Amino acid sequence: MLRILVALIALLGLVPNTPGQDTLHERWYVLEMMGQRSGWTHTRVTREDDQRLRTDTAMHMKLNRAGVDIAIRIDSSFIETAEGEPVSARSSMAMGGPVATTTTYIFQPDGIVQETDNAGQVTKTTLPPIEGVWLTPWETRTFLTERLKAEPEAITLRTVDPTMGIQPVTITYTDFELTTLELLGRTVKAWKCTSSNSAAPGVTSTEYLDDRGEALRTEMGMGGLTIVMIASDRELAMSEVQAPEMMASLFIRPNKAIPGARTLKRATYLLHVPEGELAAPPETGSQKVERVDERRVRVIVNAGSFTAAGEVDAGAYLERSTMLDTADEKIRELCGRALEGAGGDKPARAEALRRFVHGYIEDKNLGVGFASASEVARSCQGDCSEHGTLLAALLRADGIPSRVVSGVVYVDEFAGSKGIFGYHMWTQALLTIDGAQRWVDLDATLPGALDYDATHIALGLSALKDGEVVNGLVSLAPLMGRLAIDVETLD
Repeated sequence: MLRILVALIALLGLVPNTPGQDTLHERWYVLEMMGQRSGWTHTRVTREDDQRLRTDTAMHMKLNRAGVDIAIRIDSSFIETAEGEPVSARSSMAMGGPVATTTTYIFQPDGIVQETDNAGQVTKTTLPPIEGVWLTPWETRTFLTERLKAEPEAITLRTVDPTMGIQPVTITYTDFELTTLELLGRTVKAWKCTSSNSAAPGVTSTEYLDDRGEALRTEMGMGGLTIVMIASDRELAMSEVQAPEMMASLFIRPNKAIPGARTLKRATYLLHVPEGELAAPPETGSQKVERVDERRVRVIVNAGSFTAAGEVDAGAYLERSTMLDTADEKIRELCGRALEGAGGDKPARAEALRRFVHGYIEDKNLGVGFASASEVARSCQGDCSEHGTLLAALLRADGIPSRVVSGVVYVDEFAGSKGIFGYHMWTQALLTIDGAQRWVDLDATLPGALDYDATHIALGLSALKDGEVVNGLVSLAPLMGRLAIDVETLD
Protein backbone atom coordinates (compact mmCIF):
# COMPACT_ATOMS: atom_id res chain seq x y z
CA MET A 1 0.00 0.00 0.00
CA LEU A 2 2.83 2.44 0.88
CA ARG A 3 4.44 1.95 -2.53
CA ILE A 4 1.18 3.12 -4.17
CA LEU A 5 1.10 6.27 -2.03
CA VAL A 6 4.70 7.07 -2.96
CA ALA A 7 3.83 6.64 -6.63
CA LEU A 8 0.96 9.09 -6.20
CA ILE A 9 3.19 11.64 -4.54
CA ALA A 10 5.58 11.44 -7.48
CA LEU A 11 2.70 12.51 -9.71
CA LEU A 12 2.47 15.84 -7.91
CA GLY A 13 5.68 16.82 -9.65
CA LEU A 14 7.76 16.83 -6.49
CA VAL A 15 11.16 16.89 -7.98
CA PRO A 16 17.40 18.05 -4.61
CA ASN A 17 17.62 21.48 -3.56
CA THR A 18 21.02 22.97 -4.36
CA PRO A 19 22.19 26.60 -4.12
CA GLY A 20 22.43 28.46 -7.40
CA GLN A 21 24.15 31.57 -8.72
CA ASP A 22 20.90 33.31 -9.60
CA THR A 23 17.54 32.21 -8.19
CA LEU A 24 14.71 32.76 -10.66
CA HIS A 25 11.97 31.07 -8.68
CA GLU A 26 11.59 29.48 -5.25
CA ARG A 27 8.59 28.12 -3.35
CA TRP A 28 7.92 25.99 -0.26
CA TYR A 29 4.94 23.70 0.21
CA VAL A 30 3.25 21.88 3.05
CA LEU A 31 2.27 18.30 2.24
CA GLU A 32 -0.86 16.82 3.86
CA MET A 33 -2.16 13.25 3.85
CA MET A 34 -5.66 12.41 5.06
CA GLY A 35 -6.04 15.92 6.52
CA GLN A 36 -2.81 15.72 8.52
CA ARG A 37 0.55 17.36 7.81
CA SER A 38 3.07 14.75 6.71
CA GLY A 39 6.00 16.69 5.24
CA TRP A 40 7.22 19.40 2.90
CA THR A 41 8.49 20.13 -0.58
CA HIS A 42 10.77 22.85 -1.88
CA THR A 43 11.18 23.95 -5.49
CA ARG A 44 13.91 26.24 -6.80
CA VAL A 45 14.89 27.33 -10.30
CA THR A 46 18.36 28.82 -10.73
CA ARG A 47 20.45 30.19 -13.58
CA GLU A 48 23.98 28.82 -13.53
CA ASP A 49 27.16 30.63 -14.70
CA ASP A 50 26.99 29.18 -18.17
CA GLN A 51 23.38 30.38 -18.54
CA ARG A 52 21.99 26.93 -18.03
CA LEU A 53 18.73 26.67 -16.09
CA ARG A 54 18.40 24.20 -13.25
CA THR A 55 15.12 23.07 -11.69
CA ASP A 56 15.51 21.37 -8.29
CA THR A 57 12.95 20.18 -5.81
CA ALA A 58 13.17 18.20 -2.58
CA MET A 59 10.32 16.32 -0.92
CA HIS A 60 10.60 14.94 2.62
CA MET A 61 7.70 13.24 4.37
CA LYS A 62 6.76 10.74 7.05
CA LEU A 63 4.05 8.08 7.08
CA ASN A 64 3.05 5.67 9.81
CA ARG A 65 2.26 2.00 9.30
CA ALA A 66 0.95 0.11 12.31
CA GLY A 67 2.92 2.30 14.72
CA VAL A 68 6.11 2.40 12.64
CA ASP A 69 7.20 5.76 11.19
CA ILE A 70 8.70 5.69 7.71
CA ALA A 71 10.75 8.60 6.32
CA ILE A 72 10.48 9.04 2.54
CA ARG A 73 12.61 11.27 0.36
CA ILE A 74 12.11 11.94 -3.35
CA ASP A 75 14.55 14.35 -5.01
CA SER A 76 15.26 15.25 -8.60
CA SER A 77 16.91 17.89 -10.74
CA PHE A 78 16.78 18.90 -14.39
CA ILE A 79 19.35 21.02 -16.26
CA GLU A 80 18.55 22.66 -19.60
CA THR A 81 20.02 25.38 -21.79
CA ALA A 82 18.54 28.84 -22.03
CA GLU A 83 17.10 27.72 -25.39
CA GLY A 84 15.23 24.82 -23.76
CA GLU A 85 17.56 22.00 -24.83
CA PRO A 86 17.83 19.22 -22.21
CA VAL A 87 21.32 18.65 -20.76
CA SER A 88 20.88 16.23 -17.86
CA ALA A 89 18.42 14.99 -15.25
CA ARG A 90 18.73 13.18 -11.96
CA SER A 91 16.40 11.50 -9.51
CA SER A 92 16.99 10.01 -6.08
CA MET A 93 14.49 8.05 -4.00
CA ALA A 94 14.81 6.66 -0.47
CA MET A 95 11.69 4.75 0.58
CA GLY A 96 12.20 4.43 4.31
CA GLY A 97 15.48 2.54 4.19
CA PRO A 98 19.03 3.91 4.54
CA VAL A 99 19.83 3.47 0.85
CA ALA A 100 18.71 5.83 -1.91
CA THR A 101 18.45 4.71 -5.51
CA THR A 102 19.91 7.40 -7.77
CA THR A 103 19.48 7.60 -11.53
CA THR A 104 21.25 10.10 -13.79
CA TYR A 105 20.32 10.85 -17.41
CA ILE A 106 22.67 12.59 -19.86
CA PHE A 107 20.99 13.81 -23.04
CA GLN A 108 23.08 13.32 -26.17
CA PRO A 109 22.23 13.77 -29.87
CA ASP A 110 22.01 10.04 -30.53
CA GLY A 111 20.44 8.90 -27.26
CA ILE A 112 20.21 9.23 -23.48
CA VAL A 113 22.90 7.73 -21.24
CA GLN A 114 21.29 6.33 -18.11
CA GLU A 115 23.36 5.46 -15.03
CA THR A 116 21.72 3.99 -11.92
CA ASP A 117 23.33 3.49 -8.51
CA ASN A 118 21.30 1.05 -6.44
CA ALA A 119 22.77 -0.20 -3.17
CA GLY A 120 26.25 0.36 -4.62
CA GLN A 121 25.43 -1.56 -7.79
CA VAL A 122 26.00 0.75 -10.77
CA THR A 123 24.43 0.00 -14.13
CA LYS A 124 24.86 2.02 -17.29
CA THR A 125 22.90 1.84 -20.51
CA THR A 126 22.01 4.01 -23.50
CA LEU A 127 18.35 4.71 -24.24
CA PRO A 128 16.98 5.94 -27.56
CA PRO A 129 16.15 9.65 -27.91
CA ILE A 130 12.69 10.74 -26.77
CA GLU A 131 10.29 10.75 -29.69
CA GLY A 132 7.96 13.63 -30.43
CA VAL A 133 7.65 17.12 -29.01
CA TRP A 134 8.02 17.60 -25.26
CA LEU A 135 8.79 20.47 -22.90
CA THR A 136 11.61 20.86 -20.40
CA PRO A 137 10.66 22.19 -16.91
CA TRP A 138 11.39 25.84 -17.71
CA GLU A 139 9.67 25.55 -21.08
CA THR A 140 6.66 24.06 -19.27
CA ARG A 141 6.53 27.07 -16.97
CA THR A 142 6.78 29.49 -19.93
CA PHE A 143 4.16 27.54 -21.89
CA LEU A 144 1.65 27.67 -19.02
CA THR A 145 2.28 31.38 -18.41
CA GLU A 146 1.49 32.23 -22.03
CA ARG A 147 -1.59 30.00 -22.24
CA LEU A 148 -3.10 31.36 -19.02
CA LYS A 149 -2.96 34.88 -20.45
CA ALA A 150 -5.50 33.76 -23.05
CA GLU A 151 -8.01 32.55 -20.41
CA PRO A 152 -8.05 29.01 -21.82
CA GLU A 153 -10.70 26.33 -21.67
CA ALA A 154 -8.05 23.58 -21.67
CA ILE A 155 -4.27 23.20 -21.78
CA THR A 156 -2.35 20.05 -22.75
CA LEU A 157 1.39 19.62 -22.54
CA ARG A 158 3.94 16.82 -22.72
CA THR A 159 6.92 16.84 -20.37
CA VAL A 160 9.44 14.70 -18.47
CA ASP A 161 9.64 14.17 -14.71
CA PRO A 162 12.84 12.26 -13.74
CA THR A 163 11.16 10.77 -10.66
CA MET A 164 8.88 8.84 -13.01
CA GLY A 165 11.55 7.80 -15.50
CA ILE A 166 12.54 9.42 -18.74
CA GLN A 167 9.41 8.65 -20.74
CA PRO A 168 7.27 11.77 -21.31
CA VAL A 169 3.90 12.14 -19.62
CA THR A 170 0.97 14.13 -20.93
CA ILE A 171 -0.68 16.55 -18.49
CA THR A 172 -4.07 18.03 -19.27
CA TYR A 173 -5.72 20.98 -17.50
CA THR A 174 -9.45 21.56 -17.96
CA ASP A 175 -12.41 23.40 -16.40
CA PHE A 176 -10.57 26.67 -15.78
CA GLU A 177 -12.20 29.13 -13.41
CA LEU A 178 -10.76 32.39 -12.09
CA THR A 179 -11.25 32.45 -8.32
CA THR A 180 -9.63 33.46 -5.03
CA LEU A 181 -7.74 31.38 -2.48
CA GLU A 182 -6.89 31.92 1.19
CA LEU A 183 -3.13 31.45 1.48
CA LEU A 184 -0.79 32.36 4.35
CA GLY A 185 -3.33 34.71 5.87
CA ARG A 186 -4.17 36.61 2.71
CA THR A 187 -6.48 36.28 -0.27
CA VAL A 188 -4.85 35.67 -3.63
CA LYS A 189 -6.21 35.26 -7.15
CA ALA A 190 -5.89 31.80 -8.67
CA TRP A 191 -6.88 29.73 -11.64
CA LYS A 192 -8.87 26.74 -10.40
CA CYS A 193 -8.79 23.77 -12.79
CA THR A 194 -8.80 19.98 -13.02
CA SER A 195 -5.62 18.19 -14.06
CA SER A 196 -4.93 14.64 -15.21
CA ASN A 197 -1.71 12.79 -15.91
CA SER A 198 -1.26 10.06 -18.53
CA ALA A 199 0.84 8.10 -16.01
CA ALA A 200 -2.23 7.65 -13.79
CA PRO A 201 -5.41 6.96 -15.75
CA GLY A 202 -8.48 7.66 -13.66
CA VAL A 203 -6.69 9.89 -11.14
CA THR A 204 -7.46 13.62 -11.25
CA SER A 205 -6.40 16.60 -9.15
CA THR A 206 -7.94 19.95 -8.39
CA GLU A 207 -5.29 22.61 -9.02
CA TYR A 208 -5.06 26.26 -7.99
CA LEU A 209 -2.44 27.97 -10.18
CA ASP A 210 -1.01 31.48 -10.15
CA ASP A 211 -0.76 33.43 -13.40
CA ARG A 212 2.62 31.79 -14.17
CA GLY A 213 1.19 28.28 -13.90
CA GLU A 214 2.83 27.59 -10.52
CA ALA A 215 0.77 25.52 -8.11
CA LEU A 216 -0.64 27.36 -5.09
CA ARG A 217 -2.66 24.38 -3.91
CA THR A 218 -3.11 20.85 -5.29
CA GLU A 219 -5.75 18.41 -4.06
CA MET A 220 -5.67 14.77 -5.15
CA GLY A 221 -8.57 12.74 -3.78
CA MET A 222 -9.54 9.12 -4.29
CA GLY A 223 -12.36 7.84 -2.13
CA GLY A 224 -11.05 7.82 1.44
CA LEU A 225 -7.55 8.96 0.46
CA THR A 226 -6.62 12.62 0.04
CA ILE A 227 -3.25 14.22 -0.68
CA VAL A 228 -2.93 18.01 -0.51
CA MET A 229 0.02 20.28 -1.33
CA ILE A 230 -0.23 23.93 -0.18
CA ALA A 231 2.16 26.82 -0.84
CA SER A 232 3.64 28.12 2.42
CA ASP A 233 6.69 29.76 3.94
CA ARG A 234 9.83 27.83 4.90
CA GLU A 235 9.18 27.88 8.64
CA LEU A 236 5.73 26.34 8.36
CA ALA A 237 6.75 23.82 5.72
CA MET A 238 9.66 22.47 7.77
CA SER A 239 8.01 22.48 11.19
CA GLU A 240 7.73 19.14 13.01
CA VAL A 241 5.01 16.74 11.85
CA GLN A 242 3.28 13.71 13.32
CA ALA A 243 3.22 11.01 10.68
CA PRO A 244 -0.34 10.16 9.60
CA GLU A 245 -1.44 6.52 9.91
CA MET A 246 -1.73 5.06 6.41
CA MET A 247 -2.39 1.36 6.91
CA ALA A 248 -5.33 0.48 9.14
CA SER A 249 -7.37 3.33 7.66
CA LEU A 250 -7.22 1.62 4.26
CA PHE A 251 -8.03 -1.94 5.34
CA ILE A 252 -11.02 -3.49 3.54
CA ARG A 253 -13.57 -5.25 5.75
CA PRO A 254 -15.50 -7.92 3.81
CA ASN A 255 -19.14 -8.79 4.47
CA LYS A 256 -18.13 -11.91 6.40
CA ALA A 257 -15.12 -13.69 7.85
CA ILE A 258 -13.09 -16.31 5.95
CA PRO A 259 -12.28 -19.33 8.15
CA GLY A 260 -9.11 -21.30 7.32
CA ALA A 261 -7.85 -18.57 5.01
CA ARG A 262 -4.30 -19.89 4.64
CA THR A 263 -5.47 -23.26 3.29
CA LEU A 264 -8.41 -22.00 1.19
CA LYS A 265 -8.16 -23.32 -2.40
CA ARG A 266 -11.09 -21.72 -4.19
CA ALA A 267 -13.24 -18.65 -3.59
CA THR A 268 -15.53 -16.21 -5.35
CA TYR A 269 -15.68 -12.52 -4.50
CA LEU A 270 -17.75 -9.57 -5.63
CA LEU A 271 -15.64 -6.42 -5.88
CA HIS A 272 -17.51 -3.12 -6.04
CA VAL A 273 -17.18 0.65 -5.62
CA PRO A 274 -19.85 3.10 -4.42
CA GLU A 275 -19.83 5.17 -7.59
CA GLY A 276 -18.07 5.51 -10.91
CA GLU A 277 -16.54 2.67 -12.88
CA LEU A 278 -14.54 -0.17 -11.37
CA ALA A 279 -11.69 -1.14 -13.69
CA ALA A 280 -11.54 -4.91 -14.12
CA PRO A 281 -8.67 -6.59 -12.27
CA PRO A 282 -6.26 -8.65 -14.40
CA GLU A 283 -6.83 -12.29 -15.21
CA THR A 284 -3.92 -14.47 -14.13
CA GLY A 285 -3.20 -18.17 -14.00
CA SER A 286 -5.26 -18.55 -10.84
CA GLN A 287 -7.71 -15.66 -11.21
CA LYS A 288 -10.71 -15.24 -13.51
CA VAL A 289 -12.78 -12.08 -13.82
CA GLU A 290 -16.44 -11.56 -14.81
CA ARG A 291 -17.92 -8.10 -15.38
CA VAL A 292 -21.28 -7.72 -13.59
CA ASP A 293 -21.91 -4.04 -14.34
CA GLU A 294 -20.06 -0.74 -14.32
CA ARG A 295 -19.46 -0.74 -10.57
CA ARG A 296 -19.18 -4.48 -9.87
CA VAL A 297 -16.78 -7.25 -10.90
CA ARG A 298 -16.83 -10.90 -9.87
CA VAL A 299 -13.44 -12.50 -9.19
CA ILE A 300 -12.91 -16.28 -9.01
CA VAL A 301 -9.63 -17.42 -7.45
CA ASN A 302 -8.50 -21.04 -7.80
CA ALA A 303 -5.29 -21.53 -5.84
CA GLY A 304 -4.92 -25.14 -6.90
CA SER A 305 -5.05 -24.68 -10.66
CA PHE A 306 -3.25 -22.39 -13.10
CA THR A 307 -4.62 -21.84 -16.60
CA ALA A 308 -2.35 -21.62 -19.64
CA ALA A 309 -0.84 -18.18 -20.17
CA GLY A 310 -1.04 -18.18 -23.96
CA GLU A 311 1.52 -16.19 -25.93
CA VAL A 312 3.95 -14.47 -23.56
CA ASP A 313 7.15 -12.58 -24.38
CA ALA A 314 9.17 -14.42 -21.76
CA GLY A 315 12.20 -12.25 -22.44
CA ALA A 316 10.40 -9.18 -21.08
CA TYR A 317 10.15 -10.93 -17.71
CA LEU A 318 13.83 -11.88 -17.61
CA GLU A 319 15.23 -8.39 -18.16
CA ARG A 320 17.60 -6.77 -15.70
CA SER A 321 16.26 -3.60 -14.07
CA THR A 322 17.00 -1.31 -11.14
CA MET A 323 14.46 -3.10 -8.96
CA LEU A 324 15.53 -6.56 -10.19
CA ASP A 325 19.27 -6.43 -10.87
CA THR A 326 20.00 -10.00 -11.89
CA ALA A 327 23.66 -9.11 -12.59
CA ASP A 328 24.21 -8.17 -8.95
CA GLU A 329 26.80 -10.59 -7.54
CA LYS A 330 24.90 -10.78 -4.25
CA ILE A 331 21.68 -11.77 -6.05
CA ARG A 332 23.49 -14.46 -8.00
CA GLU A 333 25.23 -15.73 -4.87
CA LEU A 334 21.88 -16.03 -3.04
CA CYS A 335 20.33 -17.79 -6.03
CA GLY A 336 23.10 -20.39 -6.01
CA ARG A 337 22.83 -20.86 -2.26
CA ALA A 338 19.05 -21.29 -2.39
CA LEU A 339 19.17 -23.90 -5.16
CA GLU A 340 21.84 -26.20 -3.75
CA GLY A 341 20.51 -29.72 -4.27
CA ALA A 342 17.24 -28.46 -5.83
CA GLY A 343 17.56 -30.49 -9.04
CA GLY A 344 16.54 -29.41 -12.51
CA ASP A 345 12.74 -29.27 -12.21
CA LYS A 346 11.80 -25.60 -12.67
CA PRO A 347 8.60 -25.62 -10.52
CA ALA A 348 10.56 -27.26 -7.73
CA ARG A 349 13.35 -24.69 -8.10
CA ALA A 350 10.82 -21.84 -7.98
CA GLU A 351 9.37 -23.24 -4.76
CA ALA A 352 12.86 -23.64 -3.30
CA LEU A 353 13.53 -19.96 -4.03
CA ARG A 354 10.22 -18.95 -2.41
CA ARG A 355 11.05 -20.81 0.80
CA PHE A 356 14.58 -19.42 0.79
CA VAL A 357 13.34 -15.82 0.57
CA HIS A 358 10.92 -16.37 3.43
CA GLY A 359 13.75 -17.54 5.68
CA TYR A 360 16.37 -15.11 4.39
CA ILE A 361 14.38 -11.96 5.24
CA GLU A 362 14.77 -12.38 8.97
CA ASP A 363 13.71 -8.89 10.01
CA LYS A 364 10.10 -8.79 8.83
CA ASN A 365 9.07 -5.22 9.53
CA LEU A 366 7.01 -2.36 8.12
CA GLY A 367 9.80 0.21 8.25
CA VAL A 368 10.83 -0.10 4.58
CA GLY A 369 8.76 1.48 1.83
CA PHE A 370 9.69 -0.27 -1.40
CA ALA A 371 13.27 -1.55 -1.60
CA SER A 372 14.98 -3.07 -4.60
CA ALA A 373 16.08 -6.70 -4.61
CA SER A 374 19.71 -5.59 -4.26
CA GLU A 375 18.88 -3.62 -1.11
CA VAL A 376 16.92 -6.51 0.40
CA ALA A 377 19.71 -8.96 -0.44
CA ARG A 378 21.99 -6.93 1.84
CA SER A 379 19.60 -5.72 4.55
CA CYS A 380 17.58 -8.95 5.03
CA GLN A 381 14.58 -6.86 6.06
CA GLY A 382 11.23 -5.66 4.79
CA ASP A 383 7.59 -6.53 4.33
CA CYS A 384 5.60 -8.08 1.50
CA SER A 385 7.03 -5.85 -1.25
CA GLU A 386 10.61 -6.74 -0.27
CA HIS A 387 9.75 -10.46 -0.25
CA GLY A 388 8.14 -10.03 -3.67
CA THR A 389 11.01 -8.16 -5.34
CA LEU A 390 13.76 -10.40 -3.97
CA LEU A 391 11.94 -13.54 -5.09
CA ALA A 392 11.30 -12.07 -8.54
CA ALA A 393 15.01 -11.23 -8.93
CA LEU A 394 16.14 -14.70 -7.80
CA LEU A 395 13.72 -16.35 -10.22
CA ARG A 396 15.09 -14.31 -13.11
CA ALA A 397 18.65 -15.06 -12.03
CA ASP A 398 17.74 -18.74 -12.44
CA GLY A 399 16.28 -18.12 -15.90
CA ILE A 400 12.63 -18.23 -14.76
CA PRO A 401 10.51 -15.30 -16.05
CA SER A 402 8.84 -13.44 -13.19
CA ARG A 403 6.65 -10.48 -12.31
CA VAL A 404 5.11 -9.03 -9.15
CA VAL A 405 1.43 -8.75 -8.27
CA SER A 406 -0.13 -5.91 -6.30
CA GLY A 407 -3.43 -6.74 -4.71
CA VAL A 408 -5.07 -7.61 -1.41
CA VAL A 409 -4.94 -10.60 0.91
CA TYR A 410 -7.19 -11.66 3.77
CA VAL A 411 -5.75 -11.93 7.29
CA ASP A 412 -7.48 -13.01 10.49
CA GLU A 413 -5.81 -10.28 12.53
CA PHE A 414 -3.29 -7.55 11.79
CA ALA A 415 -2.36 -4.17 13.32
CA GLY A 416 -5.24 -4.40 15.79
CA SER A 417 -7.87 -5.20 13.15
CA LYS A 418 -9.59 -8.55 12.66
CA GLY A 419 -10.91 -10.21 9.53
CA ILE A 420 -9.68 -7.72 6.94
CA PHE A 421 -8.20 -7.52 3.45
CA GLY A 422 -4.94 -5.55 3.39
CA TYR A 423 -2.91 -4.36 0.43
CA HIS A 424 -0.23 -6.89 -0.43
CA MET A 425 2.43 -7.85 -2.96
CA TRP A 426 3.56 -11.28 -4.09
CA THR A 427 5.34 -12.90 -7.04
CA GLN A 428 4.39 -14.92 -10.11
CA ALA A 429 6.72 -17.25 -12.02
CA LEU A 430 6.16 -18.30 -15.63
CA LEU A 431 6.56 -22.08 -15.54
CA THR A 432 5.92 -24.90 -17.98
CA ILE A 433 3.40 -27.30 -16.43
CA ASP A 434 1.74 -30.13 -18.39
CA GLY A 435 3.27 -28.79 -21.59
CA ALA A 436 1.93 -25.23 -21.26
CA GLN A 437 3.32 -21.97 -19.91
CA ARG A 438 1.44 -20.89 -16.79
CA TRP A 439 1.76 -17.97 -14.38
CA VAL A 440 2.13 -19.57 -10.94
CA ASP A 441 1.60 -17.51 -7.76
CA LEU A 442 4.30 -17.64 -5.09
CA ASP A 443 3.95 -15.72 -1.82
CA ALA A 444 7.28 -15.62 0.00
CA THR A 445 5.71 -14.08 3.12
CA LEU A 446 4.06 -17.45 3.84
CA PRO A 447 6.02 -20.14 5.72
CA GLY A 448 6.70 -23.74 4.78
CA ALA A 449 4.36 -25.34 2.25
CA LEU A 450 1.85 -22.45 2.43
CA ASP A 451 2.89 -20.99 -0.91
CA TYR A 452 -0.42 -19.34 -1.88
CA ASP A 453 -4.14 -19.38 -1.07
CA ALA A 454 -7.44 -18.23 -2.53
CA THR A 455 -7.72 -15.08 -0.41
CA HIS A 456 -5.16 -13.38 -2.66
CA ILE A 457 -6.95 -11.04 -5.11
CA ALA A 458 -4.73 -9.59 -7.85
CA LEU A 459 -5.41 -5.93 -8.75
CA GLY A 460 -2.29 -5.06 -10.77
CA LEU A 461 0.74 -6.65 -12.42
CA SER A 462 4.23 -5.29 -13.02
CA ALA A 463 7.47 -6.51 -14.59
CA LEU A 464 9.24 -3.75 -12.57
CA LYS A 465 10.92 -2.35 -15.66
CA ASP A 466 12.88 0.86 -15.34
CA GLY A 467 10.62 3.84 -15.95
CA GLU A 468 7.44 1.83 -15.50
CA VAL A 469 7.40 1.16 -11.76
CA VAL A 470 5.39 4.25 -10.82
CA ASN A 471 2.93 3.76 -13.66
CA GLY A 472 2.36 0.15 -12.73
CA LEU A 473 1.66 0.92 -9.09
CA VAL A 474 -0.41 4.05 -9.42
CA SER A 475 -3.10 2.21 -11.41
CA LEU A 476 -4.31 0.86 -8.06
CA ALA A 477 -4.72 4.31 -6.56
CA PRO A 478 -8.37 4.92 -7.60
CA LEU A 479 -9.34 1.83 -5.56
CA MET A 480 -7.84 2.93 -2.26
CA GLY A 481 -10.50 3.93 0.22
CA ARG A 482 -13.27 2.99 -2.23
CA LEU A 483 -12.99 -0.74 -2.89
CA ALA A 484 -15.44 -3.07 -1.13
CA ILE A 485 -15.31 -6.88 -1.16
CA ASP A 486 -18.18 -9.31 -0.63
CA VAL A 487 -17.35 -12.97 -0.05
CA GLU A 488 -19.73 -15.06 -2.18
CA THR A 489 -18.44 -18.64 -2.07
CA LEU A 490 -15.65 -20.50 -0.28
CA ASP A 491 -14.46 -23.97 -1.26
